[in-house]
Amino acid sequence: MRRAGSSGPFRRRVATVMLLLAAASLCGPGAARPAARAAEPQPAGQPAEADADLTRVANLGGLQAAEIVRRQQEKPRVPVARTAAEIEPVLQRGPFDNDGERVNARQHIQYMLRNLPPNEPNPLLRFLVETQSRNSQQWANTFADCLHLPAVTRLSDEAAASLALFEGTLTLQNLKELRSASLAEKLARQSVVRLNSVRVLSREAADALAAHPGNLHLHFLTTLDSPALARKIGSLQAVTLPVERLDPEIARMLATGRARLDFTRLTALSAEAADALADCEGEIHLSALQALDSARLARKLARQQTVTLGVKTLSPEIAKIVGECRGCINLLRVESLAPEAAAALAKCPGVLAPVLRTLDSPDLARRLGERPAVNLQVEYLTPEVAAALVEHRTGILQFDRLQEADPETLRALSNAKGPIMLPGIKTLSPDMAAALARGHWETLHLNGLADPPPEIVRILARCPGQIVLPGIRSVSPEMLAALGDARGRIQLPGLRDLAPEAAEALAVSEHTMIAPHLISRLTVPIAEALAKQAGPLHLPRVTAFDSPDSVAIASILATKQGRIVLPALKSISPQTLTVLAAKPDIDLPLLETLDLIAEPDGGPTDDFVVPADFAERQAAKRATGSQRVDRRGGDRR
Repeated sequence: MRRAGSSGPFRRRVATVMLLLAAASLCGPGAARPAARAAEPQPAGQPAEADADLTRVANLGGLQAAEIVRRQQEKPRVPVARTAAEIEPVLQRGPFDNDGERVNARQHIQYMLRNLPPNEPNPLLRFLVETQSRNSQQWANTFADCLHLPAVTRLSDEAAASLALFEGTLTLQNLKELRSASLAEKLARQSVVRLNSVRVLSREAADALAAHPGNLHLHFLTTLDSPALARKIGSLQAVTLPVERLDPEIARMLATGRARLDFTRLTALSAEAADALADCEGEIHLSALQALDSARLARKLARQQTVTLGVKTLSPEIAKIVGECRGCINLLRVESLAPEAAAALAKCPGVLAPVLRTLDSPDLARRLGERPAVNLQVEYLTPEVAAALVEHRTGILQFDRLQEADPETLRALSNAKGPIMLPGIKTLSPDMAAALARGHWETLHLNGLADPPPEIVRILARCPGQIVLPGIRSVSPEMLAALGDARGRIQLPGLRDLAPEAAEALAVSEHTMIAPHLISRLTVPIAEALAKQAGPLHLPRVTAFDSPDSVAIASILATKQGRIVLPALKSISPQTLTVLAAKPDIDLPLLETLDLIAEPDGGPTDDFVVPADFAERQAAKRATGSQRVDRRGGDRR
């Protein structure tokens, strides 16, 4: 709390502090420190003042790059440390802001020690070269062997030429463009090349990088016009290529190896380039390709275990070839298929079409229905297709865009053995509800059905399965009567308010499920129903135990297996509180916040006897500050 008359001195102190901070920021990172400290010699592994922010350098000129290289190569080399015991003394000198960062670096080093080959000459150097943590990179920059510049995104020709003279390992993990052949040659001679963010390579730089004997991290390269680099990429194990075009010569070089090639942005292929890719030994995935016309490439794809295509449709001729795949075909953007194409694809054991809008083929529907979980975007279904779709269904079947369906279609869908989700259905006629009620589904979700009339709910409730109706927000007497006729379980997760009479009727029903947080008044039947529920019980609306049978209610709740939480409780009698407090896992407000009332049944009002373990629980609750205490008086016990 602020005391009166203190605002003037307080503001002057704040202003003084702000001026000091502003001066420190203008004078640089070392200005606020004593001058004598800047002149102190730095031990090996400790950053010099001028080098403390190398990981933050973004704009790098030629002269500055040359100076950084010169100073870097004057630093001590990384000590040879092959074991954790040898690494620890060096690690202790690292420029970490807190112990947590040092612990994180220690864990990474220990992981490397377990996974590196036993003949690795210097695991510490390997860690410092490969680390991508800014604090660890800052530590690495205190040695002559490493230079991490993660903030650099562009380089002038002069800066690139200067960096090419650095003798240690250079990382430029956020560089967007690399056009310098000399810098690319320097990087290619390193054991590790990390150009994770490079989008553009000049032809000369690409040719130079192709000489690197190890892996290349070029995850964002949008242009590939170097045959040498294409041959190198084809020799790797798996590569994601976001290139936007592919010349036939480049395709031929990629096909010389056995790499798995994932083209994420390639929208078109010439006939010659497509035929060249068909010679690839590794898998090819074309998630952005808009059209597939090459029969030769289609045959290559059909031999793969997985086919990924971004086309919006397939011709019957190509579909017949691709449909010979014995694995899985993933049609990411197909919205419609000709009947012949759909029938051809149905021959494949696994077909995915996540955005298919039109499904006319019973054969394809039957194949789609074999998946463990199916979420279809179709807008219309015939009874024949619906029957084929659920022929072997035991998993979830969801239709996000199906807004209308005739009773025959719904009757066919209701024969599914697993859950059915129809969020697009906004209204149901009596015939549609009767069709669904005749089904064998496990659970029926009608999330889009808002405020259904009681007569529709009464029809749906005839089915022995479980129904989820989030659209019911309140329960009228008519709705209560309809719910009372249920044969199966009915969930009402959308209820916002519930009268005490309705709560008691629903709580004691074997067929309805309501959330306990809606209950504001407890009765013996409600308590008996709640005591049977599994798991913890949270009753945020219960504020009082003031009915004549409060002790009986408390005794029933005390038998429940699991925790009970009554965060809003205000009024309770001593006998009722004694019964509840005896339950070891009950969470009650602090005693000083409760109003002890006379016994509601008119009996004698005794003092509340505090059980020993309850007093300990209250003390722990008070100590942890888990509830704000209202200190309105003394001890009410």
